[in-house]
Parts: sequence; structure tokens; C-alpha cells
Amino acid sequence: MINFKKPFALKPDNRKILFIAGVTLILLSAAMMFYKVKEASARNYVVVATRSLPSGAVIGEDDLRIILVDLAEVENNYFTDKNQIIGNSVLKNISNGELVPLSAIGSVQNLRSVAMKLAMGRVPPELAVNDKIDIWWTDPESKIAQNLLTKINIAQVIQDGTGYTGTITLVVTIPPSQVGLLISAIGTQSIDVVKHEN
Repeated sequence: MINFKKPFALKPDNRKILFIAGVTLILLSAAMMFYKVKEASARNYVVVATRSLPSGAVIGEDDLRIILVDLAEVENNYFTDKNQIIGNSVLKNISNGELVPLSAIGSVQNLRSVAMKLAMGRVPPELAVNDKIDIWWTDPESKIAQNLLTKINIAQVIQDGTGYTGTITLVVTIPPSQVGLLISAIGTQSIDVVKHEN
């Protein structure tokens, strides 16, 4: 007579353990998928500068490119479409490779270029386009200096001669509301320039 073995049967306790383990695995898998989806949704295409863009520059097609980055909650602070920017002006300096913030781009009419011809002794050495400067004015009567404009962007530097006998012309870009103040100060020939080192 042939004896057949009874099929293996799980005890009720073992079935409960397997059920709990299965549910735990499903929950862990769902949590991992949720995390991956959330992580992917934080990545966004944004516009970056392909070169240093000084204040006042008009932006062209070759000045920009699109990259994919993790931005999360700050994504709305940056441009995501190059066409929104091309033809507009830089309102504050943008470095090569920097994400282009909404606050740095505007219409050409938002800035004015003003040239200041100064003696070399009133300007720090080796000033360059894209540097930020403070403009100080000294009252000819009281001899008291005051900070006229702060963190102004240099759009152009034209040097004429060397040493303290030479002159340098700095072209700066400023809002229209500051133009009259700066021109009045330039007329007194009592302007000094201080460079921001960082």
C-alpha cells in the first residue's frame, strides 16, 4: 500500500506572519515609489547664462542654455523658457553658469547708462566690466563725504593714460530715478569710487 504525504499546510499563526510581511513589503515599495516620484517632480528645466552678463546687456540666443536641476520650492524664482528673456536687458550682473532669476531681467527702459570721467587716483586699480562699486560724493563746502549710490554695476571701462595723471571713464547702468543725482555729483568733480571685493 502506497502512503501519500499530506500536503504542507501553514498553521494559522504562520499565515498571519506571511500576510503581515507581504503587506509590509507592499507598503515599503509604495513609499519608495512615492519618494522617487516626489524627487523627480522637484527637478525642473531652468535657464542659465553661458557667459557673464553685465548689467545693461541685451540678451541674445547664445547667452543662454537650458539645464535640468533640483529646485524644489524655489523653482518659481527662475526662468524656465529662454524666449521669455531674449531681447530683454540684464538689471543686475549674472555670472557664467548662474541660474537666471526673475529679478535680474527686465526691459531696456528700466536702466540708463551714465559715463563718469574720473582721475585715476579716485578709482581703485584694475576695475573691470561686471564689477560692483559704491559711488561716494564729497560736498565741496563741508568736505563731508557721503555714499551716493551703492552696488552699481560697471558696464564699460575706458582708460586714458596711466598713473595719477591719467583718466578713466566708467560707464554705469542705473535706474532712471538715480540719473539726476549722479550727473549733479559728476559736475562737482568730487566723486570717488569704492569697489566691492565680494
